[in-house]
Amino acid sequence: MLSWPRFMQSVLRRAHGSASTARAPTFRDNHKRHQTTKRPVNYSEYVLELRKVITEIRENPSGFDSATVKIAVHRNGYAFRLQEELREGCLMRECSSGPSGGTSMTPISDSTAVLEVENFFDLKHFYAYSDRMLSADEDVIGIHHWDATVAAVRIAYLRSDSKSIMRQRMVFIGFADEIHSEFALIAEGHLFFREHEEDGVLHEWRCRFDDKTDQFPSFDVAFGWRDERKGEAQCVSS
Repeated sequence: MLSWPRFMQSVLRRAHGSASTARAPTFRDNHKRHQTTKRPVNYSEYVLELRKVITEIRENPSGFDSATVKIAVHRNGYAFRLQEELREGCLMRECSSGPSGGTSMTPISDSTAVLEVENFFDLKHFYAYSDRMLSADEDVIGIHHWDATVAAVRIAYLRSDSKSIMRQRMVFIGFADEIHSEFALIAEGHLFFREHEEDGVLHEWRCRFDDKTDQFPSFDVAFGWRDERKGEAQCVSS
């Protein structure tokens, strides 16, 4: 079995080998245009908008032809995984938990998983990992961040009044206060997305993409996005 760094490096090489050269403007392109230094980007505003999209999918599923939300919150070495998918007009939800990086997950209640996700979105300061985390020597997900929460968030949706499928796949690290977020810049800032940096395996919203760069089952399992279903999903929309 490959170690985490080698495994993720193999995923990264496959992704970049087939990635499209086309590049759409990103949140980073509009971030502090007046600055010439390429500092790590504070993703707090982006995460806020992301939360609004998830809330809209939950509260108005009839406004979408399709929607999938996959979130894996990693806190203190433990993962809480939530998957929501729109099927025939009903938003189905599956939740599980287990050790971060583990393959054995146990079904948990909706309320527990949703609370963990909402607690993550309630944090105040966010950064996003770039593809450099995939080739890092350290296991970023496996590190027991006592002062931070890491969340992998993958979303795809098609609005009823649109012909473009929107997709994004990001890994964020969130903090309750600015002091600890500044410490993270010193320790892990080299792994965070910087201003005007290119997207890769981890990317912001895309409305056009090469399917080959978006389908990595083994990558998804490593970060907590599991397509195989355990137990019966529940409809959570009326």
